[in-house]
Amino acid sequence: MQAHQRLYDDNGYEVMLFPLEYMNITQGENGQYSHQGTKNIDFIGWNSSGRVYQAPLYAPCTCKCIRLLDPNSNGYIFESTRPVHTPSGLQYINFTFAHDDNPNVRVGMTINQGDLIGNTGTAGNVT
Repeated sequence: MQAHQRLYDDNGYEVMLFPLEYMNITQGENGQYSHQGTKNIDFIGWNSSGRVYQAPLYAPCTCKCIRLLDPNSNGYIFESTRPVHTPSGLQYINFTFAHDDNPNVRVGMTINQGDLIGNTGTAGNVT
């Protein structure tokens, strides 16, 4: 996904997009470290030149920040404002972003699909 990218179906429903330009997983579900027994995945920014620090994360759909999950990791919970297309069909979704060193969202904010929602970072229990 790139800045300001949006994708809609013929009925005006958004299609959920991956929030980074490149997918580079550093720890998957049930990883060796902090993800034991969870459904969490860690990503870092990546491009053709290698790792990108503070890579931009874009809102995968129009969403509202509904809760601060963990102040130590700057983890926030988001909820779609309308049903969106996902691999499981058209539905409301919730998701979390964490580890942003300088988050630019606050609880109650609405962010449009494709707008900057944060950056990859190292806040909390990460390196």
